[in-house]
Amino acid sequence: MKKMSTIFVVVFMNYLYQLSEQTCISQSCLTHSLSCSSGQVLSVRAAYYYKKSSGPCADACADPTNCCNYKSGDFSVGSLEPATLEYIRHECTAQQTCTFTVPYNSNSHYIFYNTVCVSESKVLSLLCKDSVSTLFQSYMFYHGRHRSDSKAVTCSCEIDAPSGELSVRSEYVNLHATTCPSFSTSLSKVNLNACGTNGLQKQYGYLGKVSVPLTLDVKNLISRSSDVFWLLFQGAGSEQITVTCQGCGVKVTGACGRTQHVFVGCYGASSCNSHTLTCKPGKFIGLTSRLYRGRKANAASCTLSSCNTVADCCEYVSNDPRELLNQKETERIHASCDGKETCDFNPDLSNPAFYTFSYYVYDCIPSTSFVDVVTGGSLSGETELFLTYKGASRTAGTSTSCSCDITSASFPIDVSVYRLSLHPDSCCQFKMSSSLGALPSACAEPDGAKLYTYSFTSSSALKIQLDNMIARTGDSLFVRIGSASGIDASCGGCFEQPVVEDATTVCQYPKNETTTEETATGASTGDNGGDEDGNIIAIAAGTVGGIVLLGLLIFAVRRFMRSKKTDPLNF
Repeated sequence: MKKMSTIFVVVFMNYLYQLSEQTCISQSCLTHSLSCSSGQVLSVRAAYYYKKSSGPCADACADPTNCCNYKSGDFSVGSLEPATLEYIRHECTAQQTCTFTVPYNSNSHYIFYNTVCVSESKVLSLLCKDSVSTLFQSYMFYHGRHRSDSKAVTCSCEIDAPSGELSVRSEYVNLHATTCPSFSTSLSKVNLNACGTNGLQKQYGYLGKVSVPLTLDVKNLISRSSDVFWLLFQGAGSEQITVTCQGCGVKVTGACGRTQHVFVGCYGASSCNSHTLTCKPGKFIGLTSRLYRGRKANAASCTLSSCNTVADCCEYVSNDPRELLNQKETERIHASCDGKETCDFNPDLSNPAFYTFSYYVYDCIPSTSFVDVVTGGSLSGETELFLTYKGASRTAGTSTSCSCDITSASFPIDVSVYRLSLHPDSCCQFKMSSSLGALPSACAEPDGAKLYTYSFTSSSALKIQLDNMIARTGDSLFVRIGSASGIDASCGGCFEQPVVEDATTVCQYPKNETTTEETATGASTGDNGGDEDGNIIAIAAGTVGGIVLLGLLIFAVRRFMRSKKTDPLNF
């Protein structure tokens, strides 16, 4: 794909960014991408085929500077086909970035995309139980692809503003004939036409003024992935607009509070190797499993000496090869970014002559969706929540015993671990029990337990138990729990007390000890076979006092060895 840079940007009241991009079209470059900056999402308003007025452009992709850059005299040869534009909108609407394939048009040299980047903080999904207050503009949004349920839901949103009147625009409405009737009571309230035999389709356009407060509702709405209902409400001057939605009580993918973002940056010399991941205030980073470094498929001009300053070197398109970060890099980026509003990460330059870009996919999660295991709290009826435990926030030299109970009106419950990191002596003191067993499923010396982006489904209630768990700075838990029927979580009872060292203070791991017969033989010949404990046991056998002394000695040695270990980085 050959894509020219944006040729103009118009800023309206610092809230909305209108972009126009030109992308080459020929048989060799039919994969196109559109994108917004972090914290913004796309709205595709129009797209046109354009043709150069002069010049040899038999293959526009071979010469994008001259063949795909708008110049005076270039002319439109028509809009994209309705089916193609609908497909692009389906792929791109309310996404930060999208990639799609367009059909070849032999009568044009490039496509002129008229897109808008909307601040995600101004968009509230009809599916969400939430409230958003913004200045000047606010969006109410529904996209069927965010649903994975088979329910017929009824829910509503209220829009209000001090002036009592707002202008309303359609960003994009596409409702199928079978689902459009579910919106019927709301359509006339915002000056939209009634449903027809083909449902309802409305492109970007002004719909008029409406009185507020205004309640928009849907009744018995089933899931259909092609449905989109996206309206813009605009006030006078800088008045505050509030949109409050009651939620639909169904499992939602990336539409309720949690939003997904993509960072793509240069991978090369240290001067361009600082990567910044950012969420808007009040949201916190959760890294997904899609953490890559990659190389351009055509990377002849992407050299370390240029710090990948060639425009295409640091961009990703669908045919560029990528590979996941290794375990060390995965641990480093999680330690740097998980649970923070913003983070700076400097990847190791293991092969800067080969890789040209980094590609990270991460979630931004609202603070209201978190429940801390130790400080306690509860949430009820949410389709997803996030449990955290941070040893670094505990009081040093203390232990605690408490629990969290998580249940749902119906099952299954989905569990996705962003990060689980436990010291070897914390593994036996922390447990998440489910129908599939318990986490952590495997611990070992000297690393304890480390899990990243691990998922499972439970058909029963979950319980998280801390059993005399000592405060260790490197211990952390960051896990998403979701259910289409809503989640009820209650955590509490964690009271810290000074550590009292006993047999539960450390975890017991199997040792590769010699057999009884070998131990006896070694003792009789004076050869302990390298097993010092075996020799001590043989000497102490038959005396109760010796056994007690041995137990105290082993306990003291294990405590000493554990104290010499370095905890992982804080969460």
